[in-house]
Amino acid sequence: MENDITVFVGLDVHKDSITAACIGSHPSEQALDLGTIGTQQYAIDLLIKKLSGRGALHFVYEAGPCGFWLERYLRSKDQRCLAGPNHAH
Repeated sequence: MENDITVFVGLDVHKDSITAACIGSHPSEQALDLGTIGTQQYAIDLLIKKLSGRGALHFVYEAGPCGFWLERYLRSKDQRCLAGPNHAH
């Protein structure tokens, strides 16, 4: 059953912090505020561990001045991630 579930994890990435929220792919799922974590790799690892067992994780964020380091790191951990460029001026 877990293989049929996708959990979308939205990340709001800043220089010193990442705010995270997630929602499952089932229409009745409620969004869950995961709070704010640091930008260190161990903080990302703890977030992945916290969400493990909920289903296939799919991380999404808008890469701004902080760049695409997070996408590369998540992919190195075998996580799906989509990072788009920040087009704000």
